[in-house]
Amino acid sequence: MRRALLVAGQLAPLHQSAAAGLQRAPQSSGSASGRKAGDASDSDSGSTCSSDARTAQWRGGSKPSPVPDVDAGQLLHNCGLSGAADPAALLRNLRKLPGVRQQGVLDNAAAVAAHLCSPAVGLTQQQAGQLLVRCPKLFSWPPAQRAAVLFGELLGAGLTAQAAAQCFTSFTDAANCTTFAPGLAELAAILAHSKGRDSSRGGPVPKVPAAQRTVAALLTRSRSAVRLVCQRAGYLEQHAAELQQAGFTAAEVAVVAWRRPELLNRDAAANVADAAAVLQQELGLSAAQNAALSIIQGFGRDAAADMLLKSHDLVSCEPAVWQRNLCYMAACGVADPKAALKRCPLLLSRDHATPDFVQRRLLLQRCFQLTAAQLYEQHPAWLRHRKVPDLAQRLQFVEHRGRQLSQTSVVRAKQNAFLAAVGASQAEWEAWAAANPPSACPLYGWAQQAAAEEAARLAAALPLELAQFERPNKSTARSKVAV
Repeated sequence: MRRALLVAGQLAPLHQSAAAGLQRAPQSSGSASGRKAGDASDSDSGSTCSSDARTAQWRGGSKPSPVPDVDAGQLLHNCGLSGAADPAALLRNLRKLPGVRQQGVLDNAAAVAAHLCSPAVGLTQQQAGQLLVRCPKLFSWPPAQRAAVLFGELLGAGLTAQAAAQCFTSFTDAANCTTFAPGLAELAAILAHSKGRDSSRGGPVPKVPAAQRTVAALLTRSRSAVRLVCQRAGYLEQHAAELQQAGFTAAEVAVVAWRRPELLNRDAAANVADAAAVLQQELGLSAAQNAALSIIQGFGRDAAADMLLKSHDLVSCEPAVWQRNLCYMAACGVADPKAALKRCPLLLSRDHATPDFVQRRLLLQRCFQLTAAQLYEQHPAWLRHRKVPDLAQRLQFVEHRGRQLSQTSVVRAKQNAFLAAVGASQAEWEAWAAANPPSACPLYGWAQQAAAEEAARLAAALPLELAQFERPNKSTARSKVAV
């Protein structure tokens, strides 16, 4: 999407790619190799839809099927997995399978469990038991017809036995596949184009070097990537080619696969194209092109590419918004405002002079004894977390309790983690919060008053051409598009 939005001449073929992708949708909706066919099937061949699968559908989802006479605890015992899993949970998941698959589990689970716990695979009994509960379908074929093949391919690709098992617990329909070989090979070919960053160009150092971006590493770190290896032969290759036709280089497709693998799954390539087409309709080609080119001119091509990949919404950001933000940040003492925005591009499109943004910043500065520059340079992500009334109430509660907490515990932690950190129960918090709503918190009142003075100071730092800019009203913009 990135390059397609940067050059006007590339938007037209991208839009055509979207139309082509939509025409292919009926064929690709059941795209998994030997498995989307198998997804609708309960025969060992995985090629036809059985009457069991068809009759299992009813209004409201899959109707639980009657499980053949079975003692789930005894089944676990027969598999050598007593104590490794919850029999009740196993029984519940068995009931979700069509009848032929249920019978398949009863017939084959012991042999599959023995294979998975053997030296050939190396799962522990606990891991095998959890896998049986979470994905009983995998145990419904003889080992040689499903589990041995699929685990062998994943282990051969470099995954550990535990990581291979997690592929099935995170995406149970992977058990419908008869082979992962095409998807593994095509994904490996895509990732092979990964390139290291040129250190002379600056920017953050990737957490995982290009040389280590393997299929095994991707499947281990990203649950959504499991769906990629379930695709039929040629599917990933086709979508990678479509992205390149839309303006991505092979190296950039590798970045997409690593950072957002779901974009290569199913019709994601067409979805990217559709997003560009919608952007043209709602913003106009000139607006999208101007926004992207402005980011390139302001931050450099490579930095802009990284920023756009992290946040596609930046192409709808008015250049004057982030240009004003740079002035505000400089007025706050930030030595290199552009570097701070590169690290947290989501701040680029937020108006740093709005009351809520300034109130949040001032609260964080006061309570954690930080300067505005330190917040921008060291903790920019905090400036976009938590609504101001909620933040002020939390900070007031911390003062009330006389505790000193880490900034993360207050700013980003969920409620239960916050209360644990401050040493309070939910009941204590509710009683205090009822008596001290945000509007009654002295900190909130202070932030509102101080923010008004700070906003006036920031406005005085703007050059005339930016001071006169007015951000368009969203509802007005939508009405103009509708007309």
